[in-house]
Amino acid sequence: MLRGELDAANECPVTSIVAGTSYTYQADSAQTGTGGAPQYQFNWGDGTNTGWLPVGNTWANASHTWSAAGTYTVTAQAQDPSDNVAIATSNGFTVTVAPLVPITIATYPVNLSYTVDGTGYSSPHTFQWAPGTQHSLTAATQNNGNGTQYAFTGWPDGNTTGADTITVPNTAATWTASFTVQYYLTTSAAPAGEGSVSPASGWYNSGQVVSVSGSASTGYAFTGFSGALSGGATPQNLTMTAPASV
Repeated sequence: MLRGELDAANECPVTSIVAGTSYTYQADSAQTGTGGAPQYQFNWGDGTNTGWLPVGNTWANASHTWSAAGTYTVTAQAQDPSDNVAIATSNGFTVTVAPLVPITIATYPVNLSYTVDGTGYSSPHTFQWAPGTQHSLTAATQNNGNGTQYAFTGWPDGNTTGADTITVPNTAATWTASFTVQYYLTTSAAPAGEGSVSPASGWYNSGQVVSVSGSASTGYAFTGFSGALSGGATPQNLTMTAPASV
């Protein structure tokens, strides 16, 4: 006769699962009156079933994914495929399905990009994940092409390499990648070769104070700054609040 409970394919019944994940269950030991193999049908307790599966051995297995949390009663039926006469129905097997957890992956500042499990997203994005599962995250410095960039500084767990792994907790959470706004400072001497400006062109954090100095080559005199600075005093301090040129 058909077994009174449904076993997982690995012979370990799974009774507590999470929504959105496929699980396999097994029914066995049914036999037709002539000793042949029966047909099986699994009823998943959520209004769906497998339909009658093709004739196989004296046991069968099937997989199912519950999309919503709840408690479901799974049963299996067996019939003789020669006359469609029912042979047996299993006892109900109770499966408790836990809800997925909403996890928001964000950035600060907002609207920056990252990848999750190899797929690109723009911040913020909320995922529905099973508790205890792990997902790979990657973030990197991003340049908008207009003298502003966002330098990656770290994930909430202190990881500053850009690549991280999140283990999904049991409750909703937000995981934020942090970035520092940086502006590009362009420095040059005019005419070229008649002097120099220090520091060389480069990126600086927003709000950072940069000491800029000018010096003349032999035979020339420093006459002053233009652009983001002015006047003949050197050095002068420049606070980086936007891309700048001196």
